[in-house]
Amino acid sequence: MVKIVTYNVNGLRPRVAQHGSLRRLLDALDADIICFQETKLSRQDLSGDVIMAEGYEAFISCNRSLKGRGAYSGVATFCRVTSAFSSQEVALPVAAEEGFTGLQETAKNSETIGDFVLVTPVEEEGLGEVTKEELLKVDNEGRCVITDHGHFVLFNIYGPAVEEDDIERVRFKLLFYKILQRRWEHLLALGKRVFVVGDLNIAPSSIDRCDAQPGFEKQTFRKWLRSMLREHGGPFFDAFRSKHPERVGAYTCFNQKVGAEVYNYGSRIDHILISGACFHHCGSVDDHSIFPCHVEECEIMDHFRRGNSENMSMWKGGRSSKLEGSDHIPVYIVLNEIPELPVHNTPSSAARYLPEIRGRQQSIVSFLRKGMIYEHKDAMSMDRADESCCGGGLERKAIYKEEPPTDIAKFSKGNDLHSVIKRKIRDQLLNEGSSGNSHNSTAALLATQSRKASFSCSKAVSNKKNKHNLSSQPTIKSFFQQPKSKPGDSSTNSIVTPPDTLHGMDELHDPKNDCLPESIQCTTPATEDQGNSDVPCSLSTDKCNEATLEWQRIQQRMKMTLPLCKGHHEPCIPRSVKKGSNIGRLFYVCARAQGPASNQEANCGHFQWATVKSKEKRRDSGKKGGNPLEAMGAFFSSQVNRRKLVTSEKQALATRLSAGGEAFPGSEHRPADRKTWMAELGPERLRVHQLVWPGTHDSATNKIGIPFVTRPFAQCQSLSVYEQLAAGARVIDVRVQEERRVCHGVLATYSVDVVLDDVRRFLGETASEVVILEVRTEFGHDDPPEFGRYLVEQLGEHLIPQDEAVFHKTIAELLPRRLICVWKPRKSPAPKPGEPLWSAGYLRDNWIDTDLPETKFESNVKFLGEQPPVADRRFFYRVENTVTPQADNPVLCVRPVTRRIHGYARLFIAEVFAKGLGDKLQVFSTDFIDGDFVDACAGVTKARVDGAA
Repeated sequence: MVKIVTYNVNGLRPRVAQHGSLRRLLDALDADIICFQETKLSRQDLSGDVIMAEGYEAFISCNRSLKGRGAYSGVATFCRVTSAFSSQEVALPVAAEEGFTGLQETAKNSETIGDFVLVTPVEEEGLGEVTKEELLKVDNEGRCVITDHGHFVLFNIYGPAVEEDDIERVRFKLLFYKILQRRWEHLLALGKRVFVVGDLNIAPSSIDRCDAQPGFEKQTFRKWLRSMLREHGGPFFDAFRSKHPERVGAYTCFNQKVGAEVYNYGSRIDHILISGACFHHCGSVDDHSIFPCHVEECEIMDHFRRGNSENMSMWKGGRSSKLEGSDHIPVYIVLNEIPELPVHNTPSSAARYLPEIRGRQQSIVSFLRKGMIYEHKDAMSMDRADESCCGGGLERKAIYKEEPPTDIAKFSKGNDLHSVIKRKIRDQLLNEGSSGNSHNSTAALLATQSRKASFSCSKAVSNKKNKHNLSSQPTIKSFFQQPKSKPGDSSTNSIVTPPDTLHGMDELHDPKNDCLPESIQCTTPATEDQGNSDVPCSLSTDKCNEATLEWQRIQQRMKMTLPLCKGHHEPCIPRSVKKGSNIGRLFYVCARAQGPASNQEANCGHFQWATVKSKEKRRDSGKKGGNPLEAMGAFFSSQVNRRKLVTSEKQALATRLSAGGEAFPGSEHRPADRKTWMAELGPERLRVHQLVWPGTHDSATNKIGIPFVTRPFAQCQSLSVYEQLAAGARVIDVRVQEERRVCHGVLATYSVDVVLDDVRRFLGETASEVVILEVRTEFGHDDPPEFGRYLVEQLGEHLIPQDEAVFHKTIAELLPRRLICVWKPRKSPAPKPGEPLWSAGYLRDNWIDTDLPETKFESNVKFLGEQPPVADRRFFYRVENTVTPQADNPVLCVRPVTRRIHGYARLFIAEVFAKGLGDKLQVFSTDFIDGDFVDACAGVTKARVDGAA
């Protein structure tokens, strides 16, 4: 049996640190062959602690490109073996190769696997002529290691991730896979079995992606990968999908920036592809291939998902500590009946033979050396010498050659310098005790030797990229420990501890004691007494605690200034735009982890731009007693600029309207009676998911506030709820406060009973009209007591119980019940499935707070495009054709502001259909609803029923 694991580790060093050692990481995966991707190691970073583990042989490829990005990409294949020599194990390869073009220097020095030869320049379909330099560029990013295991050739691949608008990298990725395909086809033509494992950065089908959009599978690289699979005429089996063809939600990669692993919101881009004949020596490869004959199982190792451990905190919008682990999950395959190989040894390209690992690489020290050369034996021989010194009283002699004192000293193992110096000091002390040498002469000798060795050490470690093993690295405490000195000692600045403080050296260099005590703040000045090195300059614990509390208070104040997301009424998290015209601009999003839109506990999709404050306003607001005329001038200047921006966006929408028009499926339809427009379409034909529901925003604000005083700042509808329903609206949005009064912010109006009476009146006058009533507790208010029960008591006979099956039922199947009531409390328990009321997650939207019409228009299109089609949706998604007055704009009344976008409802529907998103539109809301808006929604609904949309 052979087990192979592929795992994108997202940095090998963090994974090694997470598990304690490389050996523990490998043992945790428990496989014969382990393929890592995205190791993020450069050749300069290589060291035994991340490459060498007892019982494993490693084969690696590192990034060699000169892009200036530091260490990135990189792959490593670890093979579990009992012996590296004279072995018959399949896990130990008979040959290995870095890269896949055969053009690498390492490949030139030995035969390529399968004698693959690329004659340059290469002609590649769709790419034209490809030069050798371009091929080397593709092969220099450390994305492939090939190991030949006799019975099969294994490709460990880390595919490039590219943005579709990055033409250069798209060509890079296309060339990468085209040359790989040539290599695979060459080996298959030779009768070899080929295994391809790794992070290909391609999800082949819609089932492999949580949020696959229409046309998802038409993308170039997805089409290419599917063309390589058996079901599409290619040579490879997708091992996981072949074993589990219908499994949904099987993802291996998650966006860690949004905590997507919490709700399994990811994609399957880590693959195991296999091709070739079985080992049964049958004539027909089609009848007997390796997959059906030898693959026992292929699974995703879900227990490696980030956050699975009980000791790890869940993702909280980046405000908690980071979750340990990669953003990928390992995948494994088990093959049975794989015969042993003839006796063979570890290939010469194994990591054990790399100069960085063997210690043969020349350093600048060895290049410049002409100084003192220490010849010392290993630790065990020195210990034996120590015993002989103690027993026989013989003087131990340091063996060295004197050369000109200006030259650099050379030591055989830089990692062991501290231990060498320490042992020499101890030996000299032991000799001093037995032979009676003077203390001063011994100290002088050791100081001379140590200063020269220390100078060499400082040269050797000056390069930041020169890493040392943790076991030999001095701790941060050592930088704050002061050497003891006697009065008159001229070498007070020496880093070597004199013999009378030798007893503390073991503690000073204890590798476990590598954390700085909180009391240590600075070193003792040279003028102070150096004898008491245990009393450094410190900051009291009380002051540290005060600083901690003050920082917590600052964080709490910052949290209080954050806006609340619309879906959960929880503090948002700030983000900034990384590229594009808005680069650097701050915005706020829901702090919860990303998840399916139907999950009310997941991210609600809230988005809100942060208020932009001009430099002039920030400067003037910080002044006290400044020039009022200057402040007034700056204020009017900002208002003028704001008005110009609003005007330009209004003109942009007008231009789009004149260029694109308002035509869409059903745009010519006009109901005979808007009060019963659903009945006209036929209750037996019309299904709930086919409806485009015309809705109103802040529906019960027709009498809010004081007329001509406060009402213009909060009134979003001039009609009563009954009049809106009679005009054709079918989604009503009402906010309430603790006294069961309708409100909008701080302004309140009539009792919610007025709304409920209007709804009951309308339902009593119609027979087939279905209404969605959303009731939510306004921000800053408490839930009305027992309000959920009150709604059920008032509306019970009309309520449609919470049931996802409703979305695919016809109106006739729902009758006589015709009211879906969504109750969104702030603190009270949410309604549960089967209960008369619906919970908040069943009516969602992506509201942004802006008064800029084109900005809101584009945002609506963007977020609608991210939703699943209505036929697959198990919730209502609302698009609000509204804009909101802003405090930094002189126009604060709702009606003139919302008019900026109100007349472009039909344009929005037309552009949605033009972009292929017409099957996603569902709830469409507006301020000050009118008949044309209702007709547009009814027209799209009719087109769907008639099969025209």
